[in-house]
Amino acid sequence: MALFLITTELLTGFMQSIAGAFDLALELDTSIVDRMKAISPNFEVTEARKRMAILPSPCEKIMTPGLWVPLVVANRNVYILPGIPSLFKQMVEHAEDRFGSLDAAFAREVLTTDLYEGDIADGLRSISEANDDISIGSYPKTVKSEDYNVKITLEGRNASRVAEVSHEVSSLLEALSAERS
Repeated sequence: MALFLITTELLTGFMQSIAGAFDLALELDTSIVDRMKAISPNFEVTEARKRMAILPSPCEKIMTPGLWVPLVVANRNVYILPGIPSLFKQMVEHAEDRFGSLDAAFAREVLTTDLYEGDIADGLRSISEANDDISIGSYPKTVKSEDYNVKITLEGRNASRVAEVSHEVSSLLEALSAERS
């Protein structure tokens, strides 16, 4: 079963979209309104704030201590989190058993080159195919003021492997640059 993580700062319209996608009802969850009142007693519970407690039904709610907003799980595999980074982090850390530790996050290295994507594509493909534990991406320059032509990202769970493959890509770029000169 696939796992989908969705973040949003526009929860009301987004919840409508999720509910519609999975043919779920939308309902005001009064337990969320009660929690909102308890955690933020100085805020008046307006209609706008109540809309933030409208959730797909049925859904699972994972409550994070100190927060009134839940991590919502729709369709058993769609996790809906707020787009506010600090809340997102708190919720993921609280639900670590579902997502794994943030400490086990991906290692990442970024390289840039004056070569063009067409010049490096075959070599990057070969390196990528030989190192399936490392994700390699190449992105052409999109802003004129950037001082490179292509940005290359390398990501993986093992930092030493990412560094090893990054060195291999650097060697490729040096060789291709030398050929070009």
